[in-house]
Order: sequence, then C-alpha cells, then structure tokens
Amino acid sequence: MFEYRKEALEYQNRRVDGEILILPSIKYQACVCLVVMWLSLMVVWSIWGTFNKKETVLGWVEPSVGVAGVFVPRSGKVSKVYVQEGDAVTAGDLLFEVDVTTSLNDGSSLDENLSQRMQERLAIAKDNLTIVNKRYESKERQLHDKLLVLNKSLESILEKELVASKRLEISRDSLQRLERLLAKGFVTKTDFQNSELELLSLEADFQRVRQEKASVEGELKQAGLEKKLMYEEAQRERNAASSEFHFISSELVKISSEKSYSVKATRDGIVAAMDLYVGAWAFEQKKTMTILPHRYQLIAKLILPVSASGFVEKGQKVKLRYDSFPFQKYGVYEGEIRTISEVVTLPTDHYSSPISIIEPSYIVAVDIEQQGISAFGRHYPLKPGATLTADVFVGDQSLIDWVIEPLKVAGSYL
Repeated sequence: MFEYRKEALEYQNRRVDGEILILPSIKYQACVCLVVMWLSLMVVWSIWGTFNKKETVLGWVEPSVGVAGVFVPRSGKVSKVYVQEGDAVTAGDLLFEVDVTTSLNDGSSLDENLSQRMQERLAIAKDNLTIVNKRYESKERQLHDKLLVLNKSLESILEKELVASKRLEISRDSLQRLERLLAKGFVTKTDFQNSELELLSLEADFQRVRQEKASVEGELKQAGLEKKLMYEEAQRERNAASSEFHFISSELVKISSEKSYSVKATRDGIVAAMDLYVGAWAFEQKKTMTILPHRYQLIAKLILPVSASGFVEKGQKVKLRYDSFPFQKYGVYEGEIRTISEVVTLPTDHYSSPISIIEPSYIVAVDIEQQGISAFGRHYPLKPGATLTADVFVGDQSLIDWVIEPLKVAGSYL
C-alpha cells in the first residue's frame, strides 16, 4: 500500500473556486447565426414581400373574326350531304338537303293530312270573306239611299226657307206701310190687325221650316257618322277575314313546297364542326355545322366572374392550360387580355358558348401568343371550340395581410 503525504491529499480534495465558462464550437455558432438570419428574412418578407393573387377561370378557343353557324328552319331527316368537314365553300353553295315528310301510323302522310285540313279551312275563310263583303255592300247601299233622300229633303226645305223668308220680308214691309197709313187715317185698325196676324203666321211658318231644316241636317250628320263607323267596321272585318284567308293560303303553299328543302352556305369559308350525315335528324335551334373564315387568328374567350374582375385590365398577361393538352406534360402557355366586355352576362342570357355561365360574369378576349402546341417534333394547331382553364392575376397581397385578413373578417362579425 502506497502512502501519500498529507499535503498531497489535501490538494486533491481542494475544490476549484470561481465560474466555469464552456465555449461553443465554431460550427454551432455558425448554425445559430444562419437560423437567426433566416428568421429575420422571413419576418421582413412577410411584412414587405408580396405575391400575385390569381383566379382560375374557364374558357374556350374561337376565331377572332365571326364564324357562321348553320341551322335548319324546320326539323327533318337529312337526305343528301354535299360537303365534308374541311371543304372550302362559297356563299350560296349547297350544303345538304332535309326531308320533312312525316308518315303517320296508318301509313298516310302528315303533310297530305295537313294540306287537306288547310284546304277545308281555306274554303271556310273564303266563304266568310264573301259573306262579310255582301253584308256590308247591302248596308252601304241602304245608307247611300238614305243619304240621297235626306239630301233631297234638305234641298226642298232650303227652297221653302227661301220662299218663307221672302214672304216674311214682304209682309213686314206691308205692315210698316199700313202703320203709316193708319196714323194718317187712310186704313182701318181692323185692316192693320189682320196684317199683323198674317205676319205672325208667316213667322211661325218660317220657324217651322227652320226646325225641319235643323232636323234634316241632324239626320244627315248622324247618317254620315253611321257611314264612317260602318266603313271602319267593314274594313276591320274584311281585313280580319282577308288576313285569315291569306294566312291559310300561305300555310298551304308552305306545306306543299316544304316537303324537302335545301340548306345553303351564307358566307365564304371552310366547313368545320360538322354534325350530320345522310339519314340523321336535323333539329331546329341545333347547329349542324360551322363555317370558318379562310384566314383567322385564334383567341381565347374567358368567363370572368364579377367577384374577381376588380383589378383585371386590358394588356394583362394570363396563363392558359388547354384541356386537350394536359399542362403537366405539355406546359402552360401565355396570353394577353385584348378586351373585357362592358356588360355583365347573366346565367339567364342566351350567350352562345361551349361552357355554361353559372354566375354573373364578364367575357374576356385574350390574344394567344402561340397558335398551336409543339410536341414530339411536330406542330399541332389549336382548334376552334377547344376548352381551357386560365389563371388571371387579380392583384398583389403581402403574406402578413393574407394571414391577418381572415382575422379581420372574423372580428367584424364579433
């Protein structure tokens, strides 16, 4: 066993006085600095940094100039087709023919049955027109005879009035002379009174003649009014009967001539989106084909909801993704806003588009920078009617605003 000196043992048992400082390694210090710097940059970016807010909307591709849709005026079966998709046509060229003859269950033709019924209705309308004409011709003759009689009566009364007026004037002159003679005593008072009575009788006759004149003039006026009203009533009934007659006649001609009809091109262009063949049914209000212009530039039409249209303006860039070319494989393409419609399009408006409008929206036209897709060493042109989705940038927003905005909205309801 070893023996130690007492001083050595005391030294071993003595504790170290003071504080211990452990210095970190240089790697640790560098990591801490990097974390602090990253957090500082994140705070600065969240306060002053911004990002683009975008709205994803639906749209489609169409020519920048108008296209002509081909519709049929009456549903029927296609009997002949003269063109194929991709053919060039000029205005007036025959496109196809439609047979509208319909057969009933008993084997008879619907058009023949309609024609027979129209013939019966036409005969009835013709008889009604004849009856109306005869009835008012009779009334017109009666009123004409009545007016002749009243005019002759008025002429006779006017002559009587003239005679009565002259007799009354002569009687008044005579009475004045007798009054002067009576004052001188050359005639008796009885003669003067008899002259007065004669004057009164003539005045009464004159008044009766004038009353007869007024009565006949009133009857003439009433007869003239009756004649005017009769003419108006006769014109209405004749017009109604004549309109029915001509309408039935035109319908009869229409039925006879429209057992089949031809559809022609309304403009020069190229046949596209053809949806018919021999034996197929062509329905009213359904487009059978489209005629595209020979030269055109494709544009995109976007349905931009009103809620996202506040900061969208002409010249703004948009990102386009075509449904027929998945963007994960063929990429995203750019476009530039050409126009924004001034009027809101409602879901109830009958806007012609391949995509339904489900909320109030503006229609945005976008110029497409690339008119096709390049893939596998080939160029695939875009086709009118192709659907797409687009990212429209609707404004800038900072990260802190993006975080705080929901809190502000929630606080407004408290």
